[in-house]
Amino acid sequence: MNSSIRIALLSDFQLSREAYISALAHSSSPQPISVEISTNLDSLDPRQSHDVDLVLIDVDEHATEALAWMERHQRTSKPSPVALLGRRIDEYVIDQALMTGCKGIISEDKSIETFCRAIVAIARGEVWLQGKATHYLLHRLQNEHHPTPQGEYGEQLTKREMQIVTLFREHPDYSATGLAEKLNVSESTLRNHLTRVYRKLGVKNRSALLNKVMRGYLDMPHH
Repeated sequence: MNSSIRIALLSDFQLSREAYISALAHSSSPQPISVEISTNLDSLDPRQSHDVDLVLIDVDEHATEALAWMERHQRTSKPSPVALLGRRIDEYVIDQALMTGCKGIISEDKSIETFCRAIVAIARGEVWLQGKATHYLLHRLQNEHHPTPQGEYGEQLTKREMQIVTLFREHPDYSATGLAEKLNVSESTLRNHLTRVYRKLGVKNRSALLNKVMRGYLDMPHH
């Protein structure tokens, strides 16, 4: 009899956690899947090694926090494999996740059978990419280099600047203090980053930046 695959399911939404656990419990997966840890992202210490086969993170509303969690977790002596689960994972998050060591990008809108196959494959040491993640990776492989997104005046946004823009899109109501705390930087450093972002994107303030990102700037191709 196949041993059970043990996963830690991290989601800030209790209803989502319960739905995933119920679906896994009633799946027809040839290898049983058990959820040994079910909690939110803040409750599981990334600096510790966790005795599970896979850490599965729901990232739709907390991509920036998930990337930071993964980066810290990878520094442990025996990091568990990590996969991201979501419907709106953009290219920046995919890029950063893969560079951090993420083993899988799983789309929420797939069938429970596909969901289970992905978990089994990643737990066995394979890499699993779906949907936009597959297209994005193929696009990168087909090009000699992959520049970071550019502003209106041709200047490339740095990875840190893209992280700030992504966090701002996810939490437009955050104050400067809140953004700085999430990024673990001082408010002065955040203001310096934002000044460069405003200049590169041709905007003058947070309202104009919000309007630009909400109109799909992060989802547009930037050459």
